[in-house]
Amino acid sequence: MKVKNLVITGIALLVIVLLIVFGYRAYLNGETSLSIAQMSKKKILITYYTRTNDTSKMADTIHSLVGGDMIKIEPEIAYPADKEAYTKRVSEEREKRTIVPLKTSFPNLKPYKIIFVGTPTPLGITAPPVKSFLIKNSDNLKNKIIIPFIIYQETNQAMGAYRDITYFVPNSYVKNPYFTGENITGSKKVSTERWLTSMKFKRYELK
Repeated sequence: MKVKNLVITGIALLVIVLLIVFGYRAYLNGETSLSIAQMSKKKILITYYTRTNDTSKMADTIHSLVGGDMIKIEPEIAYPADKEAYTKRVSEEREKRTIVPLKTSFPNLKPYKIIFVGTPTPLGITAPPVKSFLIKNSDNLKNKIIIPFIIYQETNQAMGAYRDITYFVPNSYVKNPYFTGENITGSKKVSTERWLTSMKFKRYELK
């Protein structure tokens, strides 16, 4: 009888443990959202490349809402101001699969949990300096939440840049992208705040 009771007790304890384990896993896999205040308590980095200042305007707006550190990505050799010359150089770098050298130095990325990455979309791709940042730091960005904000020339270019980013950092959580056209005028604060508060995260991503 005692042995039987011990077996029953053991089975009951095992069932309880399994329920706790699977329940916790289900909890971690569930989605949650963050308020602006909650997000601002996370260690945040906002990094971006800009040519026409549209991306920097967007970066400033995000920073005004969630705070964090902000770093402008700059190539060692600046791109031409002339659009045709700029496009020609980007095209050549794309054909050669160039990883452009960067002038910008980055801090230790390990403490950051959420990293906003801003890029224009020359020729429908991620800007080469942003590509360089992501590829060179791919290991350091593992298990980080990467949130792209993409400034497009034409709407069909936006998803190409987003796909690039997911490819460059395969071990990161790339999600909740923001797409907007060039020539940003006025404040984007209201739409940006709406975007930030609509984001969904898996709970395990925020751990």
